Amino acid sequence: QSGRTDGIDIVVTGETAEGGTSTLFRRTINPAEVAGDRGRQTARIALADTGVRRATIAVGPGPNDNFSFDWSYLADLRFEGSAATSP
Repeated sequence: QSGRTDGIDIVVTGETAEGGTSTLFRRTINPAEVAGDRGRQTARIALADTGVRRATIAVGPGPNDNFSFDWSYLADLRFEGSAATSP
């Protein structure tokens, strides 16, 4: 592995009550190479009418599967649900 990041890959997967899964969001962020990826990044994922009952957020290595210098964090996560939603 090199001494340089190739970015990180963020994936949000949804699971339905029936056990099916789907990718709801995927983005590679590489601030070392892409100026627009620097600083705070935001995303909003609408789950209404998708049948998703559980969402999972995964942060992994960039496109070259290189973990070197991949420092990242998630902050200010917000989740909204309806009163009719059950666990």
